[in-house]
Amino acid sequence: MRKLDRETVLIRKAAGKRTNDQTIAANVDTLFIVMSCDQDFNVSRIERYMALALEAKINPVVVLTKIDLVDNADQFKKEVEALQNDLRVECVNAKDKSSLESLRTLSTEGHTIALVGSSGVGKSTLINSLTDAEQLTAEVSAEDGKGQHTTTSRSLHLLNDGGILIDTPGIRELQLSDCETGIEDAFEDVMKFMTQCKFNNCQHDTEKVCGIKAALESGELDQRRWKNYRKLQDEQKLRNTPKYEKGRSRK
Repeated sequence: MRKLDRETVLIRKAAGKRTNDQTIAANVDTLFIVMSCDQDFNVSRIERYMALALEAKINPVVVLTKIDLVDNADQFKKEVEALQNDLRVECVNAKDKSSLESLRTLSTEGHTIALVGSSGVGKSTLINSLTDAEQLTAEVSAEDGKGQHTTTSRSLHLLNDGGILIDTPGIRELQLSDCETGIEDAFEDVMKFMTQCKFNNCQHDTEKVCGIKAALESGELDQRRWKNYRKLQDEQKLRNTPKYEKGRSRK
């Protein structure tokens, strides 16, 4: 057995008030962002996961599960596809192996896939169907749609086609590490509108010639998406404050 060099690394900020970084997985080619078509569905969270993947130069694929429980799965898919022109979105019923054929095309020999998502979205069921394994699964609360942690540590699975699948514990709080490039890549439309601002240091507030303001007024840019972009950027600015850096240096 030999130790491989890290070509790609998924890193997030540790949960809670801690300031250290936490490695999720390394040498990953594709990140399955797993989200269910129920109360868990959250486009802003998908954008956060996309930034995480793109920062690491990993291809994001959004996997929408539990489509058998809704009548409008296509609407969920369209909402996610609108985030980026070339974003791949797959709608599946994890319990139905025939609906997973599109995912199997990515499980080729030498290809490594990691799964991320909240507890209860069907990651374990998805792995069971893709690998013919029998991982523990748990019921989801009907009141809040939240699941219990059935995966408490990372695990590696070999796929029939020669690929590798890495399962990760359910993530209820995803805080990004240094991720400025990933955020810009995940919000390509926002970056495009910024180039239409008159001033490079435009604050997108009171300026008369502002590409962002014009896009918001015309409806080309969604208010929710703009607010989420600002939120992620504010988190990045916080990481660069002396207080935060001091906390990281003690780790």
